[in-house]
Amino acid sequence: MPIEAVHQQKRAILAASLTLFIGVPLLTIAAATLFHLDRSTLSTRDLCSIGSMLGPPCVLLWLHANMMKSFQIQLEDDRITRVQNHPFGRSTLKISIARQDVGHIREVQKSGLYLHGRDGDGRWIDLPIPRTLENYQDLRSRLAAWHPIHDSWL
Repeated sequence: MPIEAVHQQKRAILAASLTLFIGVPLLTIAAATLFHLDRSTLSTRDLCSIGSMLGPPCVLLWLHANMMKSFQIQLEDDRITRVQNHPFGRSTLKISIARQDVGHIREVQKSGLYLHGRDGDGRWIDLPIPRTLENYQDLRSRLAAWHPIHDSWL
């Protein structure tokens, strides 16, 4: 991964950590205050409610971080494949599009490339390629030889 991508990832982890360790306690206090304006203790139901509000975002952040560690793009002469480990280590997730099945490629300035094409079953799918990927510019130039890359306004 390029050094600027590593720094960007470190900043994202720092922001997520600050949110988790400062934002979560403040949100817990705010939720407790809203639940009990007239009482001084929290019931089990209140704690479960707070946990149900805070738990899913924390779990999703953890799953995303674990899946991004194994993210790979494999570009062959006639096929591009995204390979990623399943978050719980059971299997590998693969998305593959043949060169002749690419419908269009668009580039979003902040995030990267999006290939839209048909998979092996004939279904239309999107294959995102993040800008933080090592050798992004090389991959972009090789994909431009496959199909024109359009700028996106998103």
